[in-house]
Amino acid sequence: MLLKILFWSVLFFVSFFSLVDITQTVDTPLLSFDKVLHFAIYSFMNVLLLIAYNKNFSIWFLSLTLFVYGILIEVIQNQTTYRAAELGDILANSFGILIGALIFKIAYRFNKHPF
Repeated sequence: MLLKILFWSVLFFVSFFSLVDITQTVDTPLLSFDKVLHFAIYSFMNVLLLIAYNKNFSIWFLSLTLFVYGILIEVIQNQTTYRAAELGDILANSFGILIGALIFKIAYRFNKHPF
């Protein structure tokens, strides 16, 4: 149950910061690595999602659901006046989701109950 709460909290956090106007924020070195940040966040979110819900749904269904979420965020960003959809973000998200699924599969292979 705690992992589900953590996943939904992270999803809320990502949704909020994906849609908020960031033109007023200070540019930090972390933000200059936009695609790396997308990759890391989506990889982490997929691992959390898979740990929390793998008993109810398949790995590929959950990963596809997160992929669709990422595309929806980009579509919504494109509808705002202060954000834009980027193919590079979708690719970074997708690669992060894939690596997150692989991390989960490898951990599960070595230990049937890794989490």
